[in-house]
Amino acid sequence: MALGLTAAVGAARRRLARLSSQLRADVAKRGFVGAVRHEWEVRSTWPRRTERLVDAYTVAQAALSHSAPVGYGDDELEWSRPLVENGRALALGVAESYRERYSDSGLRILVCVPPFGAGHVWMNDLVSCLRHTGIAVDSFVGRSPGYHDHFSAFRPNVYLGFDEASNLRSLHLGFIADFKRRHGLLRLLCTYPQDGYPGPALSADDRWRLALLDKGMTADAFFSPMVEEHYVDYMPEWSRTGVQCLSLPMGVNPLTVGPRLAAKDLDWTLVTNNADDGARAELTERYMSGILVAHRGVLAGAGWGTGVDVLPHAEVPALMARARISPYPLTDRIAQHPSDIGPKTFEIPACGCFALITPCAVLDRFFAADEIAVAATPIEYLQKFEHYLGHAEERYAFIARALRRVFAEHTYFERIDRLVRFVQPLVAREE
Repeated sequence: MALGLTAAVGAARRRLARLSSQLRADVAKRGFVGAVRHEWEVRSTWPRRTERLVDAYTVAQAALSHSAPVGYGDDELEWSRPLVENGRALALGVAESYRERYSDSGLRILVCVPPFGAGHVWMNDLVSCLRHTGIAVDSFVGRSPGYHDHFSAFRPNVYLGFDEASNLRSLHLGFIADFKRRHGLLRLLCTYPQDGYPGPALSADDRWRLALLDKGMTADAFFSPMVEEHYVDYMPEWSRTGVQCLSLPMGVNPLTVGPRLAAKDLDWTLVTNNADDGARAELTERYMSGILVAHRGVLAGAGWGTGVDVLPHAEVPALMARARISPYPLTDRIAQHPSDIGPKTFEIPACGCFALITPCAVLDRFFAADEIAVAATPIEYLQKFEHYLGHAEERYAFIARALRRVFAEHTYFERIDRLVRFVQPLVAREE
C-alpha cells in the first residue's frame, strides 16, 4: 500500500511539473491574458465546438442514409478501374526496384517507434521499407522497458529516436552514450519544434533538451519531416550548435498503400484525429461544416466521438476507396510557415482518392498545381468540393497525375535513399 501511494504521489508530482513547464511556456509565448484565454479554449470552447460539429454531422448523415445512395455510376467505373490498375502497377514496380537494394550497405539500424500517433505510423512504415531494401533493422516501442536488450543483442551502428522530452526521460541516455563509446553508434534523432514554435519562446523542456545536446548526451545528427530551412529559421538555437539536420519528409509505403476498387457510396471521407488542443475541430468546422451536413460521408479518428474513433492505418485505403473526394484542410501553421505538407497529402492520392486541401507554403516543392486541388477560403472550399464531385473526368485527371508523382518521388524508398546517403559517411567516422 505504501509503495503504491509513493508511486502515485511521484506520478502526480511529475504531472504537476510538466503542467507548470507548459504553463510557463504558454505565458512566455502568449502573455498571461493570452495563456488564460488559450486554456479556456482548450478546456471549454473547443470541446463544445467538437460536440456541436459532431451532433450536426450525425443527424445529417442519419437523414442522408435514408435517401438513395449515389452508387457506382458508369462515369466512376470508366475512370476508376484503369486508375486502380495503373496505381497497383506503380506500387509493385517501385517496391520491386528497391528489393534488397541496400543489402550490402553494412547499416544496422535500431528504431524507437512512438507508441501512438502519426509518428507511430511513420516509423513503422520506415522500418518496413528499410527491411525490404535489405538493411538490417530492429525496433522497439518508445517508453517501454527492455530496450537495453535490443542494443545488446542487435548491436546497431545507427539509432533512430526522438528528441522529445517525455521520450528522452524514458530512456537511460547514459547507457546509450556508453554503448556509443564502446561500439560506435550514430544517434540520429528526430527534432521536435520548440514549444513556442513559430515564436521565440523556449520552455524549460526546450532548455533541458539543448543542455543535453551540448553535453553530448542525445543527438549526433538530426532528421526532420520538415523542409530544410525549417531547422535554421525556426530552431535557431539547435542549428547554431552545428549539429546537422536531414530533411526526411513523410511519404507513403507502397508495400501497404495503394488504390483499391470499391463502390463509390460516399461523397467524402475525412480520416484524422481530433487533436492539437481542438485546432483540428476548429479547422474542420471552418472549412467543412457545409460538406459534413449536405453530403454523404464518414468522419473517422480519435477524439471525435463518431463511433469510428480508432481506425487501424491498414484499413484507411479501403475507406478512402469508397469516397469520391477526401477533403483535408491543412493547419494554419502549415499554411503560413515553411514546414511540411502533412502525411495525408501524400496518402490520399496514393489511395486513388481526390485530395482537396487548403494553401500550403511549400506544396509546390512536392506537387504540381494540376495534381492537388487547393481552395483558400471556406466558400471556395465548398464550391470546389461540389464542382469536382460532379465532374469525374476532371477529378480523375488530378488523381492520375498525383498518383504518378507519389510513387515516383514520395515513397519511403526514396526517403531511404536520402537516409543512406546522409548516414553512411557519419557511420564511417564512428567506426
